[in-house]
Amino acid sequence: MAGFTLLAMASSGDTYLARDPAGLIWLFQPLGAGEPRVVELDAVERAVAFHGFDPIDREFPTWADLDDFVEEQAARTAPDATIDRQSMDLADVERLLAVVAAWAEEGAGDQAMGAALALLEVPAVLDDPATHRRIVGFLRSLGRPRSRFASAPHTDAQRTARDRWGELAA
Repeated sequence: MAGFTLLAMASSGDTYLARDPAGLIWLFQPLGAGEPRVVELDAVERAVAFHGFDPIDREFPTWADLDDFVEEQAARTAPDATIDRQSMDLADVERLLAVVAAWAEEGAGDQAMGAALALLEVPAVLDDPATHRRIVGFLRSLGRPRSRFASAPHTDAQRTARDRWGELAA
């Protein structure tokens, strides 16, 4: 393998799967949703079949080239992406809850609280008492939002993702 291959990407551009020159497949999620991690090939197939990812299968000579392509795609497509709470599963909720927790740590307590409250209305959460309790516990841990400056997202894609996810709190 000569370069880096973008295998599949969410239409929002904020989550994607890529293969490195060693043949490892990596899952990259939005800022705050976890570190990149190695996954199996079937994760790519599931992402396309069940989560609406676009199959890309495009090779890039460097990681920077792949990253630039992802950023361009995200900037172009992200404004049209929406979050459908009705179709979220528990894995989606867990990823979003991790992002919301990062917001709280960054000082965006009001936004985190609004998004967590919206997660309580997700049908999968209503059907799972343990997840529901965990979100309620998170909300209780927020107390009154801390007064401190929130760190700004670093890229256009991160800003767009934060704005889109912030709509959950609206």
